[in-house]
Amino acid sequence: MYFEEIGVDEEKLLQELFDRYDIAKHHRRFIESRLDSLGRWHYPTKLHSIRVSDYAARIGEHCEIPGIEPKPLFWAGSLHDIGKERVRLELLERKDFFSAADYEEIKAHVEHTYWILKDMHHMTAHIDIGHHLHGRDPYPKQLPQLPDYLIPKKGLIDIYRRLLALADYYDTLLTRNDRLKFGKTLSPQEKREQFLRDNVDQLELVLKLEEKKVLTFQA
Repeated sequence: MYFEEIGVDEEKLLQELFDRYDIAKHHRRFIESRLDSLGRWHYPTKLHSIRVSDYAARIGEHCEIPGIEPKPLFWAGSLHDIGKERVRLELLERKDFFSAADYEEIKAHVEHTYWILKDMHHMTAHIDIGHHLHGRDPYPKQLPQLPDYLIPKKGLIDIYRRLLALADYYDTLLTRNDRLKFGKTLSPQEKREQFLRDNVDQLELVLKLEEKKVLTFQA
């Protein structure tokens, strides 16, 4: 929840991403409006979302998986946490103990995100609600039913969720106050080792992304 600064100009980065992925003007306005709303509630989460959109899209560029494109990952990454504007600010800012009830409130952000997006961007809504399905405590327990026109894309949506999860975890691992989870500040090498352990199913891809310098573990 709590993110440290890493010296990235995220506001400038967002405009560069709009140009890189040829985002239409009306879509830019929509993404900016949602991120601005999130930023007014919790600015560090807005910045995290922009960074995740960059990592996710670049993972999409280098993964070489048939049917996977970077633009849907940019969309999903930029909007994956907008539901956190419905989570108590005190929880987003907290740096110490979280109760079970606190954690349930935080986990609900994926469903909030889905309900915000479902009538405007179905594909992104269905990717984003599942971006925490790949951790040690996967959630949500039940996913909404895909509309008929997206059923043929279910396999791609599952892959998009997994790639988004990589990007989200990478940025969180690099920027959070890691004493919360590990009891100490992790070195870049320790963060890399942790990332590999938690994403062993994606080892080949992670190593490729390191080679391409999409993931560096130096922040």
